[in-house]
Amino acid sequence: MASIYVAWAVSAVVLLGLAIWIGVAANGHFFGILIDSRGRYSLAQLQLVLWSIVVLSLLGAYIVGRLQLAPAKDVLNFGIPNNVLILLGISLGSAAAATVVKAQKNGSPTDANVVAASSPADPPRFAQVFLVEEGTMADRAVDVTKYQNFWITLIFAAAYVATAIQQIGAVKGIGDLASLPDLSGTLVTLLGLSHVTYIAGKVPSQSGQPPGLTYAMLAYVGPKANLPEGVTPRNPPKATLPRQVAPQR
Repeated sequence: MASIYVAWAVSAVVLLGLAIWIGVAANGHFFGILIDSRGRYSLAQLQLVLWSIVVLSLLGAYIVGRLQLAPAKDVLNFGIPNNVLILLGISLGSAAAATVVKAQKNGSPTDANVVAASSPADPPRFAQVFLVEEGTMADRAVDVTKYQNFWITLIFAAAYVATAIQQIGAVKGIGDLASLPDLSGTLVTLLGLSHVTYIAGKVPSQSGQPPGLTYAMLAYVGPKANLPEGVTPRNPPKATLPRQVAPQR
């Protein structure tokens, strides 16, 4: 069954490489695929990318393994458990719901002034997947709904990978892999509740204008322009050190 593990690893590397290429091509960031319309790192996009890589790479491994070891008619003759489909649906639905909430606030003259944004002049940072994104505490305080949702997702993804490794190692032939690994209904319910809490936490609008760039400013000056006069960035760009010139002899 070594060919299954190899195909799985190759599929995961290809999907990860494609995600990185898209991010760099889109906005010049290594993990740019995780950056949303506000220029910030998005937890919802991180979850969707993570589950896509985990499940799609495993799906690709099964197909490649069957191409090598099974008759042609059996290549796609395996199932995808309902709980796995529900899990993907939760991730897709959560990302869609988060996008809707963000779009409504971005389009509101009042909310757009309290929503923190990022740009090259006020750069994004990965910690934003955990941080408050509105009001005076934007990028200064941890959003507990994001924190718990991140760790539940990461733990479940790791558990699913471990279950898949165990399942592949326990069978004697590719024909015994009749389905992708299943998930407990209880775990899927817990993940769903976590996502509901995460989305519910995004609905209320926070008070106060955040320091640095806001979405209202971003819409006015553009994503690559300098900050308006008098605005200090929350996350100042790293200063470029002057190049050391060797003294001439």
